[in-house]
Amino acid sequence: RADCIREPDDEAEQRLRDKTDDFCESLYKCDPAEERTKLNIIFNDLRELNFSKADKLLKCFVVDIDSLNLRHKVRAGETGGTIMNDIAGCGNIPEVRNVIEEHIDDVRRGLKRNEHRRVDAAVDECIDIINNEFRDPLLSVDTISDRLLLNKTYLGRTYKKRTGISISNAITDRRLEEAARLLIETDSSVKQISAECGLTASSGYFATIFKKKYGMTPAEYRVQQRKDSGTK
Repeated sequence: RADCIREPDDEAEQRLRDKTDDFCESLYKCDPAEERTKLNIIFNDLRELNFSKADKLLKCFVVDIDSLNLRHKVRAGETGGTIMNDIAGCGNIPEVRNVIEEHIDDVRRGLKRNEHRRVDAAVDECIDIINNEFRDPLLSVDTISDRLLLNKTYLGRTYKKRTGISISNAITDRRLEEAARLLIETDSSVKQISAECGLTASSGYFATIFKKKYGMTPAEYRVQQRKDSGTK
């Protein structure tokens, strides 16, 4: 009925923009259920307006989604039509929604690609941190994930999937590799070497994990390596 159709106004436009912001946040959170709920709210509002009168509000929504979509297409080196172009031939709100949902799928895929790139870069940085800062006794999964602003479980799982080893084990291995080098090349005590490599726990712990990796205690390793190389 004509008397039930509301005219769009500045207040309605602002409300739609607020709802669009909420919808875009749900996209970034990759929450399909929340996306669907918020999209339903937006289109329920639009259905209460005559199609031609809803055009202004619809364009507000489309421009925001289009902007998000195009940013990810540019980053991915893709080209394609805008939502505004694709809805030009639509004659009702449901048709418009179908077109918009197709573009939202593009946005979602773009977000996932960017997330993968971001996590890949974080894994690279994690590797660099371990190689450069393993001597810091406080270095751990927690400190690295806090610095990279990533959930430690997610970072750990991704790191292990790519490298085949956990972050904690990678830190320990790097420390033990350096300890093995110092045992051969220096006359520092086992205790000094342990501390220098960030292994500040008891010397017994150091000896245990060293033997687990190299099959002998640090002292035995030093003797064996120097014997094999002909040095004293």
